[in-house]
Amino acid sequence: MTKQELANRIYEAMQRSKQAYYKKDWQSLDHWQGILQPLIEGMTSKQANKLADSADLTFRESVMEGDYRTGAEMTTQKYVINQYGKEIDFDAAVNIMDDDLREQLNNELAPCTNQKFFEAYAKAHLEKFDEEFEPNKANPVW
Repeated sequence: MTKQELANRIYEAMQRSKQAYYKKDWQSLDHWQGILQPLIEGMTSKQANKLADSADLTFRESVMEGDYRTGAEMTTQKYVINQYGKEIDFDAAVNIMDDDLREQLNNELAPCTNQKFFEAYAKAHLEKFDEEFEPNKANPVW
């Protein structure tokens, strides 16, 4: 991750945490704090704020305009669509994902929608195991 990408992610997580706190949306607050903490680990508060202040203007404006969904909105998407147009229960799919691969992708992609995560996982699963992820098949059975 580049320094600019880190600055953008820290800025977004800080802003979303503030918004969740003021709305008393504790689920969303926990979500964004969980994203923020690993990003700023080892930094002082002053360093983290200074880095967040260097987020690029276009990104900052998109966050303030609400182009990004809150943590609660991201985590309540129950179904995703596989490559064949089949509706898949996201929680059921997560239960059969490889733990290490799932965590690696979560660290790389969060925050993102369940759909984006499912698509990225299916691709990574195919690359790692040389087989299609079962929920991403034409007729998934599990």
